[in-house]
Amino acid sequence: MAEEMEHMANKPLRKDGHNELMLEELIAGRLYTGPCYSKYNSVLRMKSGNKHLIDVFGKLCKGNMYATTIHAINSCVIKLSKLAKAVKVYRGLAGGVLPTEFWRPNEHGVKGGIEYGFSSTTTDRSKAVHFATAGGMADGESTCSTIFEMQADNRQRCTNTIHQYQYTNTHAPIPMHH
Repeated sequence: MAEEMEHMANKPLRKDGHNELMLEELIAGRLYTGPCYSKYNSVLRMKSGNKHLIDVFGKLCKGNMYATTIHAINSCVIKLSKLAKAVKVYRGLAGGVLPTEFWRPNEHGVKGGIEYGFSSTTTDRSKAVHFATAGGMADGESTCSTIFEMQADNRQRCTNTIHQYQYTNTHAPIPMHH
């Protein structure tokens, strides 16, 4: 793992005068790209105050805030952003409907939303379509699909170099972006 980190991240970061990735940040970033993603994002998303998300956090995390790991993930993603290029990315969501606030401006003329968690995206639109149209919905659940198309900027972090599943072409915006 240390050799991979040196070759894929630290050598290019050093060359450009940026801070190097620490092993702890790499491990946390790698954990984020696997099943633990759900736990870390549950912690962040429950901060929205949404009752459903608070309940999910309670069941999934049993009070564990994963504070150190989440900070290490954020640091990893920020450092890896120095190696990323601005590209168009996609995110596919299945089984949900965007709230009214996403479409209708409030009294200040603002519409949209804030993502409280880390949010994986891909440069491969077909992968986003796959996630947006994924099966597994229980009978009677919404089959609504949404695909976001976004132009990545300096908040969009490339996580390809640390991903548990190679060739995913994954990017992760930091929490609290919109």
